[in-house]
Amino acid sequence: MATSGEQQYVAGYNAGRTSALTTGSVDAGRRWLAEQRGADSAYVAGYEWALWDYDDANGLSHHRDADTATG
Repeated sequence: MATSGEQQYVAGYNAGRTSALTTGSVDAGRRWLAEQRGADSAYVAGYEWALWDYDDANGLSHHRDADTATG
C-alpha cells in the first residue's frame, strides 16, 4: 500500500506530465509551480520530476530555476 507521500508524488507527477503534454512545453508548468507556495512537497517533487522527464524525453536542456516551489 502506498503512503500518503507516495500518492502525492504520483499525483504531482501525473499533473505535471499532463500539463507538459497538453501544452507541448514545460513553461506553463514552471509558472504554475512558482505560484504554489506551501503546496505538499511530495506533490511538488513529482510535478517537477515530470517536467524534467518531459524535457529529457524530448532532448531539451534541463534547467532548474531557483524560484520554484521547492527552490
